[in-house]
Amino acid sequence: MPEFQISPILKRNIYRILPFGVFWAAFGAIYTILEKGLLGDVEYYPATGNTYDFSAAIITTPIGSAIMGLLLGSSEILFLNRYFSQRSFGAKIIIKTILYLVAICTFLLTLTFITNSLRMELPIYDPLVLNSVYVFVNNFA
Repeated sequence: MPEFQISPILKRNIYRILPFGVFWAAFGAIYTILEKGLLGDVEYYPATGNTYDFSAAIITTPIGSAIMGLLLGSSEILFLNRYFSQRSFGAKIIIKTILYLVAICTFLLTLTFITNSLRMELPIYDPLVLNSVYVFVNNFA
């Protein structure tokens, strides 16, 4: 049976992408711990009324954050580096800021739909889930 070997380019890309996932996972864990500190023993988010479960959040948030970090790292290393090689620094900052904001907002919105759907044990398109997400998006108190 032939031995599986990773090409040097693939190995290099993996080593360049992995720190993105680790960084995002670490900050996901820090965020979850800070959130717990702010909410204390409350079992729901005061602004939205959505349920809060620290034991689930301490696992799912860092994992979701790691996935987002790996996706952004992959796009950064595999695509954006080439695209921005001939762009000015100002253009890089503006375009990457917009791309990251869109990616993060899309990720958070998707995660909110999935989380609320699972917690309520309802389909994503159920009016209760849609309303819960609507309240989350429109309430920044």
